[in-house]
Amino acid sequence: MKKIYQIKKGFSLVEVMVAVFIFVSVMLSVVGVFSKFMAGYKNARSVQRNLEDAQAAMNLIAKSIRTSAVESTTTAQPAASYIEIFDYSQTIKCIKYKFSANVIEVTYANGVLDEASCNDAAFGGYNANPLTNKDIADARFAITPTCDGVSGCGAKAVGKVTISMLVCANANCAASNAGKMALQTTVSLRN
Repeated sequence: MKKIYQIKKGFSLVEVMVAVFIFVSVMLSVVGVFSKFMAGYKNARSVQRNLEDAQAAMNLIAKSIRTSAVESTTTAQPAASYIEIFDYSQTIKCIKYKFSANVIEVTYANGVLDEASCNDAAFGGYNANPLTNKDIADARFAITPTCDGVSGCGAKAVGKVTISMLVCANANCAASNAGKMALQTTVSLRN
């Protein structure tokens, strides 16, 4: 009886190396796409958080202005980076909102009993509290005073305050012109 050896054919070293190279190339491209997707997701979450933070601050300021008399004397253009109001609906009546160092700040002056006392001097000695993180590139308050039609200001017109903000999409957008989103609202004055 004669033994016949069957030659089993396998993969050569070159074929294995080519297969491993193709597998590694495909896996690297999949990991690259996934990491770009995750970076985009994190950036979108950051942008959303910054916009929500700025929108909440803007809504709080607008709500305060609706029930207040504006005490700021700055009505010239360009708009001011702060606004002082005398709020009739709160126990702390004199409030100052200010844009400073990429943050919207609020200062409450306690013990101010009337509109005439609500001025820069009333805020001396009080600390400003931040309303936003350091994600605001710019913020302005444009004030149009109410005109009664009698005091020489023209036709009767209701005053308004326009609040505008440029919100940063990322941490370094304050220094560049890219990555900024604009938010704006206008509030009618009731005085």
